[in-house]
Formats: sequence, structure tokens, C-alpha cells
Amino acid sequence: MHVEPGRVIMARTAPRLAGRASRPSSTCIVRRLAMAARASDELYRRAAKVLPGGVTANARTNAALGHPFYAARAEGPYLYDLDGRQYLDTCTSNGASLVGHGHPAVKAAVQKALDFGIACMFDGEAQVRLAERLVEQIPCFEMVRFTTSGTEATFYVTRIARAYTGRTRILKFEGHFHGFNDSLAFNFPAAGDGPATPKPRAETAGIPASAPGEVVVAPFNDAAGFVRLLDQHGDDLAAVIMEPINYDAGAILPEPAFLRTVREETARRGIVLIFDEILSGYRTGPNCAQGYLGVTPDLCA
Repeated sequence: MHVEPGRVIMARTAPRLAGRASRPSSTCIVRRLAMAARASDELYRRAAKVLPGGVTANARTNAALGHPFYAARAEGPYLYDLDGRQYLDTCTSNGASLVGHGHPAVKAAVQKALDFGIACMFDGEAQVRLAERLVEQIPCFEMVRFTTSGTEATFYVTRIARAYTGRTRILKFEGHFHGFNDSLAFNFPAAGDGPATPKPRAETAGIPASAPGEVVVAPFNDAAGFVRLLDQHGDDLAAVIMEPINYDAGAILPEPAFLRTVREETARRGIVLIFDEILSGYRTGPNCAQGYLGVTPDLCA
């Protein structure tokens, strides 16, 4: 194994080599870190002029570094920063790269799509084949509509629920994230919410003053509290939306009795149950969290 002088090896331990220093000197490390910081700072200055906060999404800000972490490239399970240092990627593109970056099968599929010309304005056999596979795998799927983002997906399913029921209000759970739609951008982090009945708290500026009146926020894993809110607001509710596994707050599983209550009560009252599986989809198996948990919703994003 060849170790370049001054090389900083991250996410794994360099073996001790006979007749050679096992690690670069502290002076070299400081110099390399300073050079990397300067490269990141320079990119951050450029980015901040054209991107809000210097990033394309707020979650990519990094208070610990003082600037976003910028990646130069990715390969397999690793990321490489602007200085070429290697990091083990435990994020995996929020799940989009579960098989690793640049997996040969994924690259081959992308190349095949490029060879076909990517006729995005039109459907073809590929879209039908994918929809057929999804319907076969996911319990609640009967038909599929493809979207380009999670916010768009949850927007559509809540609109479908409103059209179906003729009602407008949506019940969501504290700590569950469903995008930035006006009726759902409330109470993402549970911090600060009361233990009994959380009040709707907008998580972004620009939410219409009328929007809080269209959402009911419930505590997660509280079956009695959920039923109490349905007794109070059920006649006005078009849908209950939830992450079946609350990945956004740290992969919190639902209590089995709680999830059964949610399914039984929404069905009994004619309220559409929506699972947001944008984060949980395929992490528990091909039939997603709904198959893993044994509870089938009416709609799924």
C-alpha cells in the first residue's frame, strides 16, 4: 500500500508500515486542512452569491464547519471533498444511493436511458414496466402517478383526499416531515410541542394566515390522544397523513396498537389514510414500511 506524504486518510485507519511513518506529521495535517478550508471557503463565497445560504437545500448547511460540506465526487460507499480526502458516506443521498455511488448496474441503466434519448415529454414501455412493478410490490398501490419531489407527491395525495371526501382539513403528527406545502409545513421537529395537543406551528415564513386552520397536529404514538382529536375534528378531516416509520425524527417506530388504531379509526370514519413513504420506502423490504408493519393505507406518497 502506497501512502502519499501528507495524505490524510479518513473513515478508516491506515495500517502501520515498516520503515515508514504510519501517519502524516501534525504540520502536514494542519497544512492540508487549511488548504481544504480555503477551497471550501472560496466555493462558499461563490455559492452564497447565487444560492440561498450557499446550498440548494437548507438541510445542507453545516454550523459545525461554518460552511457547507462540499463534495467533489463520490464512488462506492465513499465521498471525496474538494481536497480529495475520503469519507465514509452514511447518508447515501438520503437513500437514493443505497447500493453505493456509481454502481455498475445503475450506470448501465442510466446509459441505456441516454441511448434511448430520454424522451421526457412522452411515456413508453419503461414507465409502464416500472408502474407494473410498483403495483406488484407495494400493498396499497393500484395505480401510480410519478412526481419529481416529495413535496409534489404529498401535495397530490392530499388534494386527491380532499376531492374524494369533500372535506379540507388534514391531520398530521408532530415531528413528521411531508414537504413544504401550505397545509403540511407544520411541526417538523417535535421540540417545543406540548405533550397533549400541539398547536400548529409553521416551519417557514410565507405560510398564509389561514393555513393553520386547515391542519390538526397530533402527538405521535398516542392512540388515546389521536382518537380524542378525531372526536373533535373528524367530520372536517379529509385525510390523516403520517410517516409509518418516523425517519425524519430518527427512525421512530409506531407502537403496533397505535398504528392499528389509526387504521381502524380512519376507516370507520371515512377519513383517507395517507402514508408518506418517501423516506421509509424500500428500507424495510420491497413492500416498504406498510408491508413490514402489516398496515395498508389508502394512499401513499
